[in-house]
Amino acid sequence: LVGLLTQAGLLRILQEEMNDRHEPFAPPSKEQSPSIAERQESAPQTIVGTEANPETDPEVNAYQTLEEHLRINEQALHLSQNRIESILSSVEDVVWSVAPYTLQLLYINAATEKVYGRSISEFIQNLNLWQDVIHPEDQEWVLQANKMLYSTGRQDLEYRILWPNQQERWIRARTHLITDQDGVPIRIDGLMTD
Repeated sequence: LVGLLTQAGLLRILQEEMNDRHEPFAPPSKEQSPSIAERQESAPQTIVGTEANPETDPEVNAYQTLEEHLRINEQALHLSQNRIESILSSVEDVVWSVAPYTLQLLYINAATEKVYGRSISEFIQNLNLWQDVIHPEDQEWVLQANKMLYSTGRQDLEYRILWPNQQERWIRARTHLITDQDGVPIRIDGLMTD
C-alpha cells in the first residue's frame, strides 16, 4: 500500500523545495524573528480571494507541492484500498483479521456467510462465535492449538464446525501471527476454507 506522507517526509520535501531555490531552510532565531506588529506592518497587502505568486513566494510553492503530493498519495491509497477490497470480496475463503490479545475483529470478508452459514454481523456481535461453532468433539484440541499460535507464529488446522441448522462442515484454518519489528504481536490474520 502507498503510505501517506509523514510529518518528517513533509519537512524533507519542504527542505528540498527551499534548497532548490538556493535559500537555506532554518527557522529564524529569536533575535531575527520580527514582532507581531512588525510582521503586520511589513506583510504584503492582499485582497481576499487572490493568490500569491508561487514563482515569487517559495513558501507558497512548497506548500502547493506538499498539497499535490498529499492529494496524489490519498488517491493512490483509495485506489489500492478499493482494489484490495474487490479482490477479497471475490475470494471464496473467509479472510479475517483480529487484534492479538482482545480478539477484536478488525476485518472479515463476505465469504463468511458461505463457509459458516452465518452473517458477518453475527461474528461482530459475538467475539466468541468462532469458538462456539467448532464441533464439540473438536473444541478442546482446537482451542489448545490456538494457544500455541503465539509461540509458533503459524497454524494449519482442519476441524469440524456446526452450521445454524447443526449440519457438520469441515474447514481448514490457516492462521498467521503478525508482529512488529520488535516481535510484538500486532494482528492475527487467517484464511478459512470449506
